[in-house]
Amino acid sequence: DYFQTLQVPIQSGRFLNRDDNGTSRQRILIDASTAREFFGTGEAVGRQIRLYAFPTTTWEVAGVVRDIRTGPLDQPFRPTIYFTHLQNSQNRMSLVVRSGLDPAALTARIRKAVADLDRDAAVYGERTREEQVADSAPVEVRRLSLALLGLCAALALVLAPQTFAGVWL
Repeated sequence: DYFQTLQVPIQSGRFLNRDDNGTSRQRILIDASTAREFFGTGEAVGRQIRLYAFPTTTWEVAGVVRDIRTGPLDQPFRPTIYFTHLQNSQNRMSLVVRSGLDPAALTARIRKAVADLDRDAAVYGERTREEQVADSAPVEVRRLSLALLGLCAALALVLAPQTFAGVWL
């Protein structure tokens, strides 16, 4: 429920679900940029594609989602393809949670739930969406630029009365 959690709507087709597993047809979701790049203005759902990373596998497009910024905030959208872990398992995953609970309390609950499932699973890098955006390089650069601008403005205010003191006499 990654896209539902992030409140990203499906534009056409359907989301991946538990039926998209190791015994079913290989299916993916693509974002709108990928759909335009591969299929132009034509319908992407139901079309077959092969990916460089999986040269012997043909993937069927199950759905198209709105573009999501997955890279730096100051870069254009990059075409993105989404797999279900049931068909493309990896040794690393991200968990996205939407909740009204305090993030610290929620993190403790998530750590316990993961440990209950697998004591050897490592949980790390917990951050709220706000922290993730605040820590991104473009935001840091903008924050530094505004701090320097504020410092220059403050310096100008301090020096201005001394500079113009003789003019008003």
